[in-house]
Amino acid sequence: IQIYIICKEVIEVNNNINKESKKPFETFKRLLRYVFNYKKMFIFGMITLLIALASTIYTSILVGPIAKSLKEGSLDGINIAVSNLAIAVAASIIFNFLGNTIFAVLAQKVTYNIRKKLFSHLEKLDIAFFDNNKPGEIVSTFTNDVAILTEALDQAIS
Repeated sequence: IQIYIICKEVIEVNNNINKESKKPFETFKRLLRYVFNYKKMFIFGMITLLIALASTIYTSILVGPIAKSLKEGSLDGINIAVSNLAIAVAASIIFNFLGNTIFAVLAQKVTYNIRKKLFSHLEKLDIAFFDNNKPGEIVSTFTNDVAILTEALDQAIS
């Protein structure tokens, strides 16, 4: 949903350059094609974040019995519960870090591919395009749009 909103903003910024980009859902689908070029990385990142989520939920489940044991004053089995809690917290931190790192790398790879495609397209344009548009505006527009997409990918994917 966040990517969809950011794509809509990019389209509004570019209305004066590309008149046919007024379909945000089409832009969103094109962006997803870039993401799904890295299906394995995307799936692995999702799995690591799901493991992080499961261990976070398990952490909150473990806190209840520990608190109950401390309230009753019995220390029977508290060592095992606390060690399980420590393992769950460590797993949550590690898998969360790993998942976020995977998605950050994924976002950078997608951004790289978009930049490559934009540059390739720019090289193929007629000279008349450069006569009608100022080079500074073209570079600025490409840079800003890719920066917005990169930010959207970083936030939305991870």
